[in-house]
Amino acid sequence: MTVTATRRRARSRILHAARGKFGYLLVAMIALALSTPVLAEGWIGNRILGLVAGAVIVAGLYAARPGWRSLKIGLILAAIDFGMGWLVYLLNHRWLIVLQASLWLATQTYVAVMILETVFEKTKVDLETLQASLCVFLIFGVIWSYLFSVVELATPGSFRLSDGSQIEWANSASRRAGVVRLFLYSFGTLSGAGYSEITPARGFVWMVASLEAITAQVYLAVVIARLVGMLSVEQEPMLKESDDATDSAVSAQDDSRR
Repeated sequence: MTVTATRRRARSRILHAARGKFGYLLVAMIALALSTPVLAEGWIGNRILGLVAGAVIVAGLYAARPGWRSLKIGLILAAIDFGMGWLVYLLNHRWLIVLQASLWLATQTYVAVMILETVFEKTKVDLETLQASLCVFLIFGVIWSYLFSVVELATPGSFRLSDGSQIEWANSASRRAGVVRLFLYSFGTLSGAGYSEITPARGFVWMVASLEAITAQVYLAVVIARLVGMLSVEQEPMLKESDDATDSAVSAQDDSRR
């Protein structure tokens, strides 16, 4: 009975962590991160991934500015993104890929900035603060992956695959595989784990990748310091009350001895 109750409490905590405006975005971001390497290289999987990406856009805009207006705009942008994915597959025009990547860059940058404002406006550490902080970190990985895509589209050959070849954007299979590798490279750089199947081939791209790594380190340092500072402020009254209670007990003992 005790084990069952413990499992139910654990399950309810997990479900609670997935709720709220940042909880929905966090679930969508994790789903995108886990499904991209699996689904992106197949045609059917790519369409399913488009739906997951649309969920990220909708959840992101709703988290940044909760309300029906954000939901409507998110649904419109998600539909546009999904339609662009179809057009890229049918027409295979480079400018469509650039336009789709630019849409993601603009949307996710806006979402990251808005959520960051929320994190730094918070005065106490709660589940929503932790969810928002993790969402921004994951969004950084998405932003840089599309930034790498734009750089590679603008200057082909900026990245080199492990076999020495380059991404062929005119070839559907090569394009999808290239997007996956840039996505994995971005998150590998963000986390410090690294990813060796694709590497920058030019100095400018090395600097862009280095900026991502620096941004990740600075973000973690600043956010952790902020969270620790808020926790310290929250605990000060409790510590003061504890000290006052201890002083009162000691004074009472001294009086009784006298």
